[in-house]
Amino acid sequence: NKIYQTKEGHFKEYDDTPENTRIREQHMSGTFTEMEHDGSRHTHVEKDEYIRVLGDATITVGSGDGNNKANLTIIGDCNITVTGNATIGATNVSVNATEKVTVRAGNKVVLG
Repeated sequence: NKIYQTKEGHFKEYDDTPENTRIREQHMSGTFTEMEHDGSRHTHVEKDEYIRVLGDATITVGSGDGNNKANLTIIGDCNITVTGNATIGATNVSVNATEKVTVRAGNKVVLG
């Protein structure tokens, strides 16, 4: 292993252990990113995270074989704002609410 550590506790680790290679970069607060031998990446953020992309961004999950899934869990409130048009495309779409669902439109709501 090659470990580079600062006196304040930040470190980078390069682990060449056979069958278990990895790279880890960690802040003294505990925030880290780790890349594992199989290509997996784990990121843990101890406080806030801000991502800003000044160009386009695309997120693709899966290889197209139909065996992949993605889950997004927000512990608290979530606001989604799109300043242009928004489209959701899927085979089936479900909306579940434990209390109520509100739909508002400036001019009209089209169903069907």
